[in-house]
Amino acid sequence: MSYDFKSIEQKRQKEWADTNAFEPSDDTSKPKKYILSMFPYPSGRIHMGHVRNYTIGDAFARHYRKLGFNVLHPIGWDAFGLPAENAAIKHQVHPKKWTYENIDYMRAELKGLGLSFSTKRDFATCDAEYTKFEQGFIIDMWEKGLIYRKGGLLNWCPHDLTVLANEQVEEGKCWRCGTEVVLREMNQYYLAITNYAAELLEDIKTLEKGWPKQVLTMQENWIGRSEGLEFSFELSESSKGLLNGKFDRLSVFTTRADTVYGVTYCALAAEHEIVRYMQQNGLFDTDMSAKVSAMQRVAPRDRGAAPKDGFDTGLMVIHPLTKESLPVWVANFVIADYGSGAVMSVAAHDERDYEFATKFGLPLKAVIKAPEGTEVDGAYIGEGVMFGSGEFDGMGNVEARAAIIKKFESLGVGKGVKTYRLRDWGISRQRYWGTPIPFIHCDKCGVVPEKKENLPVLLPEDVVIDGSGNPLEKHTGFMKCTCPKCGGEGEIVKERCPKCKGKGYEETTESVTVDIPAGIDDGNRIRVAGRGNLSKSGARGDLYIVINVKEDKKFVRDGDNVYLEVPVFFTQTLLSDTIKVPGLRGELELNLKPSTKDKEQFVFKNEGVPNVRTGAKGSFVVQIKMVHPSKLSDEQKELVEKLHTSFGFEGKPHEKEYEGLFDKIKHWFGY
Repeated sequence: MSYDFKSIEQKRQKEWADTNAFEPSDDTSKPKKYILSMFPYPSGRIHMGHVRNYTIGDAFARHYRKLGFNVLHPIGWDAFGLPAENAAIKHQVHPKKWTYENIDYMRAELKGLGLSFSTKRDFATCDAEYTKFEQGFIIDMWEKGLIYRKGGLLNWCPHDLTVLANEQVEEGKCWRCGTEVVLREMNQYYLAITNYAAELLEDIKTLEKGWPKQVLTMQENWIGRSEGLEFSFELSESSKGLLNGKFDRLSVFTTRADTVYGVTYCALAAEHEIVRYMQQNGLFDTDMSAKVSAMQRVAPRDRGAAPKDGFDTGLMVIHPLTKESLPVWVANFVIADYGSGAVMSVAAHDERDYEFATKFGLPLKAVIKAPEGTEVDGAYIGEGVMFGSGEFDGMGNVEARAAIIKKFESLGVGKGVKTYRLRDWGISRQRYWGTPIPFIHCDKCGVVPEKKENLPVLLPEDVVIDGSGNPLEKHTGFMKCTCPKCGGEGEIVKERCPKCKGKGYEETTESVTVDIPAGIDDGNRIRVAGRGNLSKSGARGDLYIVINVKEDKKFVRDGDNVYLEVPVFFTQTLLSDTIKVPGLRGELELNLKPSTKDKEQFVFKNEGVPNVRTGAKGSFVVQIKMVHPSKLSDEQKELVEKLHTSFGFEGKPHEKEYEGLFDKIKHWFGY
């Protein structure tokens, strides 16, 4: 006998759908279990990586359902991003259309796999309702100082016209299209995750018993706490002149304050502001400039493994303690994102500095004496006794670190600090298909968050997606807006228009017919395309209608479920009465049993409200309200007593429950 898997799968999947088998129960007495799998990007097809991950999550969900847990196992779609926009450019279709068509296809694929996801909690990150809450969180974080805006040097892909994270730059090229990445200075919004660097590092200790050591070590290195000395080298007078007075010093950070007397040169990252100034103003020759550009194209994580390279800038700095003049070099091993992008180089006691110095013939100056009998081949990085270090000679080098930091602080030329390798996360990528950051840039007020009652700020759909730049920059209606703080825009005129009275617009009213879909809920919105206000560009926006559902006196709605309290006289349950109750689509039969209790719920599947997005219907839940007589006539009392007596011992359950208890109590207390 052959196994007809197709018909069996279809049968079971239909059964699961009809019974809402994968939806969380309304039973609040069950223990809860939330199982979340990573949301897929709607690229158009499910691949085996998805199947593997979602099968694991599905196994957990089914396991806990079997154990009696109330399981929430949702799925959604990580729908914004560069691939959709690139696909739109390639196929000449709007990214929204491309995205939602892919979601529909992939949703069907997940269903075909029989995965037990909740279908009523399916959403995409590009949904307007999701955007509203996301933008609300952004405003909250801005007001708390957790999101800020600053200028910076960013990785820029000239082909995709987008900002790239360091991890998205591979051998100086864009990870997606292979175009050589360039550095661009621009303003960007950042999430201040470094505020929590110390807390994150400390909390790793709470994971030591349950996580692999190598994972915890990786996290520690990712956060990368360093304690040391931060100070500045003053530029020589000739160097200040060469830089046209734009810079007078450069700041450095070191974890090895004990080697500060052994500095023989300073090294700058290719992205350092002084290096960029010199390159932009023609202070480098052609070869130097080409080297700088080549260094900038190498991802920070790859620079450590690259052969050491660099050149002398011609600048000189003054050592703050020894007053020696030291040369300033550009070096490819210096990373801009760590510290200040400048380092003091102690070739005698740092392997990286030693390799660079020996390659370019730079001097070495030892200031830590190794223990007798220690063979030193190259840089000595071990512990030892200080020498050639002024008042700190004879001290152990570890002890000397704190003492030297105190000296810098007493002279007011440096301070002890803690730094982290962890960097704040850039959250704006200068593209179209992504959540608009809800801030207005006002010439008078600066950056101003949009009022929350006006959220969501949605992307205009009447844009041209052709790859020639950010479509939003060409959309006057989107870029032109009123400041929520001062209400200003444009110029103030002396003579006001007789029609608009100086407002800049004329108010008119019109009627719109709207179809209200079944299942719509309080707070839902209906979008009517092209029936909104007219922008200054001539484009007409959309009309959004916020639904306010009037509550019913009898029916109570909770999501897609509807609840109805039905009064039942106690004798109806004893006699197994069948009653009819009003439903949403007609009368429903309710079969009572003698075991029926007060507040007991009877669930009618698929008799609730249809979900506006999925069409799946919720449940209609009838809750019993047991009614007892307030008083009895003599005749009724007599009948009830006869009935009660007829049950015998069963009619006195309390006696059975506590049988023998009084004898036990007497024994306990010695009566």
